[in-house]
Amino acid sequence: GTRAPESYCTPGQTKLTALMPGDNVGTTVADNPKFFVYVPEHEAKSAEFEVLDKSGKSIYVTKLDISETSGIVKLALPKNVSLTTNKEYTWRFAMICDEWDYSANESVEGIIKKVEISSDLENSLKNASLLEQAEIYAKAKIWNETIATVAELRNSNPTEWEELLKSVGLDEIASEPFAPCCQVEDIN
Repeated sequence: GTRAPESYCTPGQTKLTALMPGDNVGTTVADNPKFFVYVPEHEAKSAEFEVLDKSGKSIYVTKLDISETSGIVKLALPKNVSLTTNKEYTWRFAMICDEWDYSANESVEGIIKKVEISSDLENSLKNASLLEQAEIYAKAKIWNETIATVAELRNSNPTEWEELLKSVGLDEIASEPFAPCCQVEDIN
C-alpha cells in the first residue's frame, strides 16, 4: 500500500496504510466489498471513507469517529451501494486532523475493480472451507475477497493473515490487532 509522508497527524513511525497489493489495485466479485486500512496512533478525531466512480463522482461517503481507534480497520460498503461489474472505482480513507487545512490530513487511496465471477470460480467456492475459499480467491487474484476471508480466519489461523500481508510487502503491520471500529456517521 501507499504510505503517507510524515505529519503531525500521526507522530509515530508507522503510517496510515491501505492493505492492498503494491500497485494499490484490488479486484472484487462482491457488490459491496470490504476494505482494510491500518490506522496508526494519531491525533485525528474523525475519518472519511469515500468511493468514487471513474469520472470522480462520489458514490458513497461516510464519516467515522476514530478518536479512540488504532489498528487494522475493516470498512464495508453498505448494502444499498453496489459496484457495477467491469467498472473501476477509487476508494479513499482520510484521517481528519484539521477541518480547515486539508493538507494537514493524512489519506490513502486505492483502485477497486469489480469483475464478473466465473461459473468455475463460483462452483469451486460452493463447498469450500473458509481457508480453501481464501486460497481460491488468491489464485484468481481477487484481492478484496482474499483479504476479507483471511481476516475472518485470523483468530483461528493467524499465520495465514501474516503470510498474506507479507506477500504484499506489509510485514510491519502484519501483527497489528484489528480495531473494533467505527461508528458510522452518515453524511449522505
